[in-house]
Amino acid sequence: MDMYEELCKSPCKGDCTECVPLLSVQEVLEWRPDERPWPLRPLSPRTACSSVGTSHLCHQTQWRPTKLLDRRTVPRTLVCHDMKGGYLDDRFVYGSDNHADYRFFHWAGVDIFVYFSHKFVTIAPPVWVNAAHLHGVLILGTVITEWDSGKKLLEEVLHGSKEKRSQFVHQLVSICKHYGMDGWLINVENKVEPKDVVVLKELLEELTAAMHREISHSQVIWYDSVTRDGSLKWQNELNAENKLFFDVCDGIFLNYVWKEDGLARSIRQAGVRALDVYVGVDVFGRNCYGGGGFNTSAAVEKARAQGLSVALFAQGWVHECWALENFTPLEYTFWRKLWPLLHVHGPSGLPFDTSFCQGYGERKYKRGKVESEQPWHNLSLQMPQPCLPICVEDASQLPKGDAVSKEKVTTKFSGCVQHWPKDAYHGGGCLRLQRPTNIEVFGQRIYHK
Repeated sequence: MDMYEELCKSPCKGDCTECVPLLSVQEVLEWRPDERPWPLRPLSPRTACSSVGTSHLCHQTQWRPTKLLDRRTVPRTLVCHDMKGGYLDDRFVYGSDNHADYRFFHWAGVDIFVYFSHKFVTIAPPVWVNAAHLHGVLILGTVITEWDSGKKLLEEVLHGSKEKRSQFVHQLVSICKHYGMDGWLINVENKVEPKDVVVLKELLEELTAAMHREISHSQVIWYDSVTRDGSLKWQNELNAENKLFFDVCDGIFLNYVWKEDGLARSIRQAGVRALDVYVGVDVFGRNCYGGGGFNTSAAVEKARAQGLSVALFAQGWVHECWALENFTPLEYTFWRKLWPLLHVHGPSGLPFDTSFCQGYGERKYKRGKVESEQPWHNLSLQMPQPCLPICVEDASQLPKGDAVSKEKVTTKFSGCVQHWPKDAYHGGGCLRLQRPTNIEVFGQRIYHK
């Protein structure tokens, strides 16, 4: 039985199995693997090369394939998924009947996906693990401490014996392996006593080394918050105040209130590791260059101009802030503006097949026939998605920056290739091909490279 059939075995409805975070140090230390493991996809191989995303419409005759680049030499894109505190209906291991729930399908432009919540140890739900791994994207959980309560949690680890700290690290590695994750975002947003900074650095170093031993491709990324004297003081750049943490892990996620000269200094500090600096961009635009929203690309463009990687925070903005009936066209509009700034990859494994299902549906199909009339949402059942963004009509009528609206908008699909939720072969949707209305000749062939 292939992986898709394995994921289909358990019905969405009536299965109350949920993914939950760990809230205390004791819970982490006492954690043991579940007796009934969840079905999880291994990380799929993806192309060794990538190409810069195109801004051309898919039917434009002047479009030509772009130059292929070694993926190891180009800036990366990290998406940090923070939505309403996390663990919404996506926490259900076998999906839900909320077919209008948030879904992500622009995986071809993303390298790392972080599942974020404000709980101590955030375990990425399996629906996200499976969708990310299907597309060859790494998925990280989050370890976070914040405020006074977080300071106490962190001190419980740092003030324990060396054996206890090593056991804490061992548990984080085991949790990663058991739930199919590829690493951790470490977010310490509380003051650290000066005497504890060295211990924190050693803990981060030990975790990174242990992760690499057990999961060779793993990533441990540090969030720009605490400085070398333990102060909670966001630097918005890589500098001498936070470099000691960067030096012992795989990358740093910069805070969002950066300046261009600070990015230039970050490059000098990072040296040969400049691609490991992820420039934070808040899609909600809070104190962020460009104001976020549909103008998020302005901040990304500044980071890319200096050859730096990018960390997009709260990319679910469209789903959170606009009427749900407008989600699909507006989501395409949002990502279409970003696409020329991303390095796009694709699948490299064979055999390859897809129905282009996005992991949801008003009904469920199997081999072209309706299997269930019930609405459903399960990202584990998502199929490989296109590497080219869907065409939409001119979005000049959209508000700028971080403007939010619940009103209906006139943006509609106009492209020759678009997602179609009203019919399917497998799952809940398919790819619809049609002749564009704005050109007379449509004789293009579809190629996969």
